[in-house]
Amino acid sequence: MHPTFKGGAHLPGMKHLTADAEFKNLPIPQYCYISMQQHTGAPARPVVKAGATVEEGQVIGVADGPLGANVHASVPGKVVDIIDMPGVKKKQR
Repeated sequence: MHPTFKGGAHLPGMKHLTADAEFKNLPIPQYCYISMQQHTGAPARPVVKAGATVEEGQVIGVADGPLGANVHASVPGKVVDIIDMPGVKKKQR
C-alpha cells in the first residue's frame, strides 16, 4: 500500500500555456528502447527479431500471462537487438 494523504494534490491548470500552440511531431530518435513490461501484468513476449524492420503501431510484443497487454512500436525503424535491461526488476512467475 502506498502512503497517501486526504484530498490528494490539486494543481493549478496551465492549459493556457499551450492552448494555441501548433502541434508538431518530434523527430524519430536514433535509438528507442521499448519495454515489454508496461503494465502490472506479466511482461509481453517479443515477437520480432533483431534485424527486423518495424512500422509505427506494429505489434512487437504479445500478452504473455494474466493481465498482459500487447506492446506496439511507437516509432518505425530497425530492431537492433532485444536485451534485458540492467536495473529493471523482473516479475517472478
